[in-house]
Amino acid sequence: LSLLVIVPGPQVRAECGGDNGGSSGGGGGDGGGSDGASVCDEVSSVVGHSRCTRFGRWDASHHRPFRLRIGTSLVRLGNGPTRFTGTAKHPGMPAVAYAVQRDGSNRALSGGSFDISVTTHLGDGVGRFLYAGIEGRLGALSSSGFRGESEADLEVMPTDLSYVSAAAILGTSVPIGPLTLRGELAAGVDAIGIKTHTQHLDCEHHTTLFETKAALRPRVSVEHWVTPWISMGASLATNVLRKNDASLGLFVGGHWQAFDGRR
Repeated sequence: LSLLVIVPGPQVRAECGGDNGGSSGGGGGDGGGSDGASVCDEVSSVVGHSRCTRFGRWDASHHRPFRLRIGTSLVRLGNGPTRFTGTAKHPGMPAVAYAVQRDGSNRALSGGSFDISVTTHLGDGVGRFLYAGIEGRLGALSSSGFRGESEADLEVMPTDLSYVSAAAILGTSVPIGPLTLRGELAAGVDAIGIKTHTQHLDCEHHTTLFETKAALRPRVSVEHWVTPWISMGASLATNVLRKNDASLGLFVGGHWQAFDGRR
């Protein structure tokens, strides 16, 4: 025993304002889901002017690879500044020149820094292996060996020694299995500042004296992909404009595209 059930054919719905033979109703229909939910945003009462969400709009491959890297470095600044000069102004006395001088002029300055850089690939083709960006460093150096001196009745006490660097980056990267090998050139400036405390009688004054020099650092680094979007690695750099200047860093990177879009 069999039962034949005849039902009417399903009503065709219009999608994104298309023509479906008169069954679309007004202004583009409601999009073709079984629950009747619209997949289009009506922007006009004219059929065909609906705006639909493009499939895969979330896909980051439509954008250039973008990388944010944060890390820390041990820095050694060879042939660093040995003398800072400044002028102190205190009530009841004329402006007084003073100096902060370092003993042992051939001794390198050492310390640590916080590093951050942002890079993006230059384009298609060969640009998949070339990238450019900017980086910044902020750190603290050892101030031991610095002493203040002045010809007037002025007490000079050097305290903290700081390190600030900014540079533009041009680099290339080569994937080797689960690793990525990078070669970079960073060109910019280094600023070394020493915070100084001066005192005359009961009057105290604090200031920071800076010395700025150009820097050109070739650097190599190796990265390991922890996830498709996160990498960790180490870098080694030197400054060709200053003798005995080097840094060793560890970093973690976040990537906009999985594996920088190359896998």
